[in-house]
Amino acid sequence: MTDPLENLSCRVCHSFFIDADVQARCLDCDHQQQPDALRVREIRHYHLTENARLRCRQGFSESGSNEFFGRLNLISQNAFQNLLDWQIQQLRRYPDTPPCSLLALRFSNLEQLLSTPEGQASMDELIERIKDAIRDTDRCSRSSENLLWLLLPHTDRNGVDVLSRRLSDFTSLLAIRDSAPDVQASALTLPHDLLAEEDAPLLIGRLAGEMG
Repeated sequence: MTDPLENLSCRVCHSFFIDADVQARCLDCDHQQQPDALRVREIRHYHLTENARLRCRQGFSESGSNEFFGRLNLISQNAFQNLLDWQIQQLRRYPDTPPCSLLALRFSNLEQLLSTPEGQASMDELIERIKDAIRDTDRCSRSSENLLWLLLPHTDRNGVDVLSRRLSDFTSLLAIRDSAPDVQASALTLPHDLLAEEDAPLLIGRLAGEMG
């Protein structure tokens, strides 16, 4: 029976022990000695840059933009279009259904923005402002790196205009910095702006086309 502290085992004799006998071996001459007999010499000093601190705080992902937009609990574009189609069907079948709005945000300088710590900080603030502005029932998705979609149930034209102005006012405040988001917003409100026989893909395509 082994002691609870004996968590190491020899691969040759299978004895259990607490501390291993560590030997330092030179890669050039193969000389071995105890680690405490070695001389400590600093080869190079490293420190975290501002960019690295931002990445550590926000997490890592394959795409730099995912670090920011991912905090909006994005759903897939296919799921987003299905929800929008469902809203369209509700509005056409039941005239008393409350209106909903579709808001598109295009980030024209996203790649340039995410290349600097200052731009990343601005983007971080903007995403937090979007998170605070939308409700739990709203849904977000991306159809491309720089195009964000927001589906806003029970939101009329005045409501989506208020949200657009809030985001525009905030980006104007960020504009005093060298690196600020260049965001273009465009919205449609259903059923008022819905064309005959138009479904979710056609509606999204029309709004994206209007933004250029």
